[in-house]
Amino acid sequence: MLLMRLGSQRQSGSRGVAGLIVALAYALLPGQQTQAVEGDLLGFLPFETIAPQDIAYDTQDDVYWVTGFLANRIFRYSNDLKVVDEDLSVPAPGENFFPTGVAYDEANNTLWVVNSLTNTIVEVSKEPETYGAPTGREFLPSFLEGSSTGYLPRGLRYNPVGINGQPSLMMLEFQGTVIYELDFEGNILQSFTHPDDEDGFPGHGLKAQSSDVDIITDESGNVTGYYVTGGNDAINLIRKLDADGAWRGITIDITDAAGTVSAILRRPFPHPVTGVVTDSYICVVESNAGFAILEGGEPEFREITSYDCEIVDDEIIATWESLESYDSIEIFEDCNLLAQLPGDAREFHFVPP
Repeated sequence: MLLMRLGSQRQSGSRGVAGLIVALAYALLPGQQTQAVEGDLLGFLPFETIAPQDIAYDTQDDVYWVTGFLANRIFRYSNDLKVVDEDLSVPAPGENFFPTGVAYDEANNTLWVVNSLTNTIVEVSKEPETYGAPTGREFLPSFLEGSSTGYLPRGLRYNPVGINGQPSLMMLEFQGTVIYELDFEGNILQSFTHPDDEDGFPGHGLKAQSSDVDIITDESGNVTGYYVTGGNDAINLIRKLDADGAWRGITIDITDAAGTVSAILRRPFPHPVTGVVTDSYICVVESNAGFAILEGGEPEFREITSYDCEIVDDEIIATWESLESYDSIEIFEDCNLLAQLPGDAREFHFVPP
């Protein structure tokens, strides 16, 4: 059985393919293991009730909006997520709405909320006269055809500068784990499948594990990439995607969130203990009903983005791709070193005795 194992101090997992081990050695600086790294737990804050879903930051009021699935409510939290404003929290716009995704519309100072029963996305007013009421704008998203299990919009993000230069919404569809960019009539502007879904959409095997998408922008507000939750057996990773939806090997381990993460948001946030504002990943933990605040940043170490192994006659041929610069690559069989390759090697040929 061939196994690819990455030589990083924070491994996100390994994938079995045949009885060799390809170990990618990466030099670590002295004392690096004692420093806080991305994904380390900074603190845990409780949620008002059970089953929190998505989170959105309100740039005008400097607050957070969090959907409560079973509470059928959109909770308004202080900017440190420690105080919920019951008076200004709003009911979901309809009975048995069971909200999942939520996004703050910066251009209109409104909220967009996903109705999980009808799949519609509804705009909610924040104006004093109509506070908490639907504005009248809502739409049913278009979806790629081919799902055998239906569709379920989950994570939602407002995109200030979409692919066409206009504001749009990013949506993570849960059943097929497809990331969509939509206009405000529900038309698909672009879509891409989750990097952990190896056979794409609709595919034939198990779907990827994912629940949310976050947007990465530059100082001008232009989209440079996305964060999506991921993982093999559980949601315990964040994958960073380029603006075109491609994964280039950057993964953040969020195991320290210690539960089922339903939403993520990366932004400056007050440390739960010290109060010092620091780059953080805010993780909404559905299973434990709270917010796990994790250390921000990204790893310097990039994973292998694709790997293949085939047998041609009696020869085993392993190939891989990576954007990382490794010190060396070591090939093992049953824990015995077979070869040491240059760090830029991308294939290995082996004829078993």
